[in-house]
Amino acid sequence: MLKPSQSSLIVASHFIEATRDSGYKSLGSALAELIDNAFEAKATAVHVVMDRGDKADNSESLVCVSDNGRGMDTETCRNALRFGWSSRFNQRDSHGRYGMGLPNASLSHARRVEVLSSANGRSAALSYLDADDISAGRRDTIPEAEPLPLSEFRSIHPFQHGTTVVWRKCDRLEKRYLGPLAKRLRTELGRLFRYQLWSGKRITVNEEQVAALDPLFERVGGGLFGARNFGPELTYEIALGEAADRPNSSVVRVRFAELPVREWHSMSNAQKNAAGIAKGAGVSVVRAGREIDCGWFFMGQKRRENYDDWWRCEVRFEPDLDELFGVTHTKQEIHPTEILVRILTPDM
Repeated sequence: MLKPSQSSLIVASHFIEATRDSGYKSLGSALAELIDNAFEAKATAVHVVMDRGDKADNSESLVCVSDNGRGMDTETCRNALRFGWSSRFNQRDSHGRYGMGLPNASLSHARRVEVLSSANGRSAALSYLDADDISAGRRDTIPEAEPLPLSEFRSIHPFQHGTTVVWRKCDRLEKRYLGPLAKRLRTELGRLFRYQLWSGKRITVNEEQVAALDPLFERVGGGLFGARNFGPELTYEIALGEAADRPNSSVVRVRFAELPVREWHSMSNAQKNAAGIAKGAGVSVVRAGREIDCGWFFMGQKRRENYDDWWRCEVRFEPDLDELFGVTHTKQEIHPTEILVRILTPDM
């Protein structure tokens, strides 16, 4: 067993278990981290596959997320599994900032994560992170990435190049039925990544395509539609202060939609529930084109009433305003600061 250095920043065996409880709200919110990475790597398609392998007792699940992005070289393949490593650390022009998403999200559902990648379609590399090895003290570093035979890469990866992340020993998915789970996952990813899907990108879950889901009920092809804009879009330009690598200000955009009460009020309760009308009031919060939270935000002292089922709201912002919105490294919720609440609440 390895003896941790007295000067180590972390106790690896304890850290690896603690980080597994990062608080991802769902399988979809964890997988969203990997899909963010794929789209940042210029992927146009992402395939998610969930399987039980050869197990008949439903105890060990396997999750693979594959993309047709630009892929990684051997060293980057290994670094991608390091907590805090990022080729774009603290940059704010896309989804990721801190290099926590891949290992953090993966270990929240699995005890082993493997990364297979090819940048050119002619050679491939493999690296892994195994929580059991670290917890038992057998290892406290990420293994060196190894060359992977192209035939083996092709047997797992469905594209010419890109990256596949494999979750093994998925103890957090034990005893869950994959059919209903995949259905819920398609719905969740369709809402989270609706803007990417509308732009032409593709996501599949167990070979079934994910359809964009519009929580504002405005877009054709996004589920039930027919809502209308309510008033003009509100824009708030917020100063960022002086920084050489950042703009001087960033904009928050807010828009409301009114559902067609006259046309839809006679629907049965079951139909309203199925369509997401009943108990669906609130605000969809979209960061860098991807929804990261939804809820009863910026409404001040107003209580939620039954009539609130008939409107929806969307708040959009860029990562420059992460601190103001209280975005954490998991990118799945907001904790608005008092300053932001004072700015938005009077109008909303």
